[in-house]
Amino acid sequence: MLITDSNKMEAIGSGLVMIIDGHDIRHSNIADIPYGNPISIENLKEHFCEHGNGYLLKERKFLMETANGSVIKKQVDVE
Repeated sequence: MLITDSNKMEAIGSGLVMIIDGHDIRHSNIADIPYGNPISIENLKEHFCEHGNGYLLKERKFLMETANGSVIKKQVDVE
């Protein structure tokens, strides 16, 4: 991910970026369980970003494609 303007993230690689946002977690047992036991978490948000997707950090908002002026432009294969 490339971060610009201290707020805008943009996926620039060929792989996948996963963003895990725990800001709104209501319940988690992770601090109370022994190692190796299953965890439970309520209200965890996940975002999976491919090349060209973006994310606004302050707003916690996923962008399907980054806005005009982005460093990377999505390319569509045309046959």
